[in-house]
Amino acid sequence: MARNPIRLLALAAASLAVAFTASAQSLIRDAEIEETLREWTDPILTVAGLSPKDVGLYVINDPTLNAYVANGQNIHINTGLIIAADNPEQIKGVLAHETCHIACGHTVSRARAANVAARPALV
Repeated sequence: MARNPIRLLALAAASLAVAFTASAQSLIRDAEIEETLREWTDPILTVAGLSPKDVGLYVINDPTLNAYVANGQNIHINTGLIIAADNPEQIKGVLAHETCHIACGHTVSRARAANVAARPALV
């Protein structure tokens, strides 16, 4: 029987999410999940002109459908999004979207805007 990568990934994420109920924002560390996500993400990063080794990829134990970029070049994807995905392409699309935030400098722009907005408060 052929392996269905999305089903395996969702099952592993769901199993680990149950195991890590102590904190809603805990990281999930699982070699199989991380390897699969890396196999999907690295080509996207390369096409976007980013070095895969410079971009962190983290699975967050959170049931909500969310992914985001934070703290520079770090992509975070929630277990809820992985579990809800119907196929690998849906997750790859989200990873591509987050990659664009990094490649387009959106995280840097937000940090600069926050610094500028905070300046009047410092006076």
